[in-house]
Amino acid sequence: MTNTALEGVRILVVEDTADVALGLSEGLRRAGALTVEIKASARQARRRLEQEPLPDLVLLDQHITGEETGLDIALWMREQPALQQIVRVSYSGTNPEDLRTRCPDDTVFHALITKPIPIPQLIENWRHCFILHPATSNKRMPDACEHTAPSMFFTRLVYAHYYE
Repeated sequence: MTNTALEGVRILVVEDTADVALGLSEGLRRAGALTVEIKASARQARRRLEQEPLPDLVLLDQHITGEETGLDIALWMREQPALQQIVRVSYSGTNPEDLRTRCPDDTVFHALITKPIPIPQLIENWRHCFILHPATSNKRMPDACEHTAPSMFFTRLVYAHYYE
């Protein structure tokens, strides 16, 4: 049986660690993503985001090689009118409290998660972002995305630890 939780979703992953990028790509493809593109630097990500078709979801590692971080890319995306409809998810292998303090609402990131990234939780975050993100309101929710009534998810930056 094929998992279609992300059916039709175009995803851009900004990750400079090859094994992490490949693992994410494989998991997202198995979850039904239409496309998963990997970019290893902020420069590569910006170039890609200037081309059509735009991704629906961008996963941004906070600690990428080079002078810019995932936060820098997200701030740039927020200022680009054509990119404001893209759901931005930050992830990091370190404690994200500092990032959460610097970005206390959902205008920079729509979700903030900690590595390792469990694909089922990422899918659930995507579902919530898709439901609640204003720019996706005219898009059709993928059939596999069942959801409950909107919660406080979008009233602040979501912070989720997945180390249990």
